[in-house]
Amino acid sequence: LAHARADIVMLCDQDDIWFPDKIEKLLPSVSASSGPTLVYANAHYFDKDGVIERQVTRLHPNALNSLLFMNAGIQGCSMMINGALIQLLNRQPEQVAMHDHLLTLCAICFGKIRYVDEVLMLYRQHRNNATAHHVSRRKQLRNWIFTAAGVVDPQHYAANCAFYEAYKSDLSDMQVRVFEEYFKFVTSDSVLRRLGIIWRNNFSLGGNKAVLLLKTLLRKAI
Repeated sequence: LAHARADIVMLCDQDDIWFPDKIEKLLPSVSASSGPTLVYANAHYFDKDGVIERQVTRLHPNALNSLLFMNAGIQGCSMMINGALIQLLNRQPEQVAMHDHLLTLCAICFGKIRYVDEVLMLYRQHRNNATAHHVSRRKQLRNWIFTAAGVVDPQHYAANCAFYEAYKSDLSDMQVRVFEEYFKFVTSDSVLRRLGIIWRNNFSLGGNKAVLLLKTLLRKAI
């Protein structure tokens, strides 16, 4: 991205399959925007046995309080972004968890995120995936419940802290408050206090508050 000079950029993972109209379907939403913009669509899984018609992206953050607890960003290979968004990366935080996480944070805080509600690619799954995804719903649920992991992933927490320090001067007062409440959640040793922080600040996992509340009841903070 540091070498990108185009007005519009897409990130292409070499092992995925794009549908022929992916660019055509995403382009209007980016072209119509002058500020930092991230547009994305959905995907189906694809493995050695063929297409699995299950949508990859099920969480759709539209504000900072629906993003911070996701421990992720919008899937990078589903994105189309513009030069105005890339320019924000000139002030790169000291720690980055994933490139798509950083891009999503920048778009949420300083620009726009738009979702094209269509499946426009096949996301390939194999044993050597850099990012693990569980295609089996049963396996995913079992791993979600029986885990020693916390509500907040340490790597993404560190990245969120670094982003806050790098961009704090440009954040709105409300965004500063949301970050600070998120930090209070992680450092609190009281489950009841953490539940209260979620409720008061309308925190959610991509718009799903109930799942975040349940996750908080079942797990440690970090």
